[in-house]
Amino acid sequence: MLLSSLWYTSYSTDVAFYKYIAKLNAARKLAIADKFGSFLATPHSVAAVSNNAIALLKYPMLTVVNNYGSTGSGSLPISASGYKEGTELVNVASDDCTVATVGSGGALTVTFQAGEPQVSSIASLSSFSILINLPRSH
Repeated sequence: MLLSSLWYTSYSTDVAFYKYIAKLNAARKLAIADKFGSFLATPHSVAAVSNNAIALLKYPMLTVVNNYGSTGSGSLPISASGYKEGTELVNVASDDCTVATVGSGGALTVTFQAGEPQVSSIASLSSFSILINLPRSH
């Protein structure tokens, strides 16, 4: 099934889902603009996988999705995330843009609530702080 582009269909830009997608797209654009990486030329790599979740790394973005469902919760330990120890990652997919700090050897544990996905990027990227103030709900 083909879907029309939202901007050609008079789709309301005031709905929560539209704002959520706009926020994720803004994070992607910042990753593309990052002068220290090559986001478009870098392939995804699997950072961790379990029966219920998978973490995909495409520097500087880390996407973690799961199949816990809206009533489930769990976690995914990532032993070598690819980030340096002490790096702060902000989850732009969360309502409050939660921040996680990478531990020794790049270790990171991602915790899921209500089956929510996580899309995180390095908090210190220039202009990345604008994403924290973007509206998000879905």
